[in-house]
Amino acid sequence: MLKLFVLAPLLVLGVATKNVSDTRAGGMAVLFGGYGGGVNTQIVTGSTSCQGDRATPMFPDAEFSHQFGWVAGVHKLNGEPGDVILCGGRDTMDSNECKLIEIGSSTWRPGFCKLPSSRTHASMISTMDGTVILTGGYSEQMGWLSDVWKLKEIRPEECDSWNPDCCTWENIGTNPGLPVYAHCSLQYDEDHIVLIGGNTWSQQYGQYDIPDVQIYNMNTGEWKKGRDMPMARQRSGCIKAEINGRSGILVAGGFCHGNPDFDECDLLRLDSTMFYDWQNDSWEDLAAPLHENRDGLNIANIGGRILAYGGEYRGGPVTVIEEWDGSKWVNTDFSLAGGTNNFASTVIPEDSYKC
Repeated sequence: MLKLFVLAPLLVLGVATKNVSDTRAGGMAVLFGGYGGGVNTQIVTGSTSCQGDRATPMFPDAEFSHQFGWVAGVHKLNGEPGDVILCGGRDTMDSNECKLIEIGSSTWRPGFCKLPSSRTHASMISTMDGTVILTGGYSEQMGWLSDVWKLKEIRPEECDSWNPDCCTWENIGTNPGLPVYAHCSLQYDEDHIVLIGGNTWSQQYGQYDIPDVQIYNMNTGEWKKGRDMPMARQRSGCIKAEINGRSGILVAGGFCHGNPDFDECDLLRLDSTMFYDWQNDSWEDLAAPLHENRDGLNIANIGGRILAYGGEYRGGPVTVIEEWDGSKWVNTDFSLAGGTNNFASTVIPEDSYKC
């Protein structure tokens, strides 16, 4: 019998600063809804934040209310950033809908396209080659999910009033590890994507959070299990980074519950910052905690600054935005326009909108 999941006790890069760097140029972030955010949108740049309806041009509110665990990404058209795609989530039921908005527009495209199946709290990556990859999630009908999908094509001219067929998805693999939702994922290089942590369920433990690292080679279709994180966690933030000349992945924040293999898992919301050394397949605690324990956050390179934004602590949203300065997190001099956690977010080109 499938267990209903619960979230109450649950569930990306650029200019170097000091000894941290990343391989992708930073842009600006768009945030969609989340707990406390409704269907509102927000813009975050490297120096400020504003509600979408105060941006220039205006970034409109979402057109549907599946903000309970939806995901967002950017799909390129003809090699240029074309559309933001907002998918899945849940209101009263898990959704398979995606909505599209052309970057720079103030109007959502008419109609919608469909995911391969309904799901909430999946993870979506905007890839280097201009598409998006969707991994995992939760379905009330199917439970925890292991499938991996690539968005092959969007035909925006076909997205008329009620056309559900203007997106083409391709199944590119199945996570051989535990099926998860509320995990973190990223593209590490041209070949590899990485799935980190998340929440799963088993007959032995029930619902619990995991420390797993799964690495998928998009060219060969092969999976490799990386070394487990030192602490199981879901709803954390992650980003590719370089620490002291070593390339790897920075992971911060999150939530740990229900895993008996970790004595400190009952700490629940986490503030620790971990670094995964890609070459050595090893983890290091950087002894550089976030200023506040938070889960349901994002970490992204925004305006050339690696920023941690959003999330929840002790039942309330965290509006403070923190920056990784190369050795520690420091508070920035601006905050989120509105508190939210477990929101959808994606990075778009700088100056697409202005606050």
